[in-house]
Amino acid sequence: MAYNKINWEAGEVATEGYVIVDGQTYQTVQPEYSGDTPINPTNLNHMDDGIKAANDFADENTPTVLNTNNITSTGTLSASIAGFKRLKIYGTNLDGASVYAEVYNGNSSSASTTLVSSAVAGGDNYMYSGTITISGTDVTLSRLASTRIRNNNTSVVADNANAIVVTRIEGYLM
Repeated sequence: MAYNKINWEAGEVATEGYVIVDGQTYQTVQPEYSGDTPINPTNLNHMDDGIKAANDFADENTPTVLNTNNITSTGTLSASIAGFKRLKIYGTNLDGASVYAEVYNGNSSSASTTLVSSAVAGGDNYMYSGTITISGTDVTLSRLASTRIRNNNTSVVADNANAIVVTRIEGYLM
C-alpha cells in the first residue's frame, strides 16, 4: 500500500494568545520549551521520509504469487515476469523433499535456472534435477533426470518426468 508523505510546513502566528476577563483583553505569556529535539517541519519531514522509505521497501519485497499449480512439464503464470527483479521458484523432488531456487531477473521477460535436489537411501546417493525456463508467462520444465550413485561409485542416470515438480513461483519488485 502506497504511503503518501504529509510535507510538514511551519505555520505563522495569526493571533497572539490572549484572555478576556470582564470584557478586557489581556495578552498571555507564551510557553517556553526545553529539550533537544524540537518539533519542527525539518524533524517531522525527516520522520515522514523514513516512514515512506520503510513502506516502499515493504511493498517492493512483498511477493506476488505467480503460480501455485504443480508444473511437471509446462504451465502458465498469472503475470509476465518482465516486471519483477527477482523470482523465487519452489518445488519438490521425486522423494517429496523441498527444492528452491532464486533467480535475479532484472525485469527481463525471460529467465532460466536448474533446480537440483539430493537424497540418500540405502547407502546410495540420489540427485534430481530439472531445468525451468520462463518466457513471459510461459513456463517449461525440461531435462528432468534422476541420478543414482551407488555405494560402489557407479552411477545410473535416467530421464524421469517426476524428478522435480515446480510447486510455486513468486515475483519480487526488488
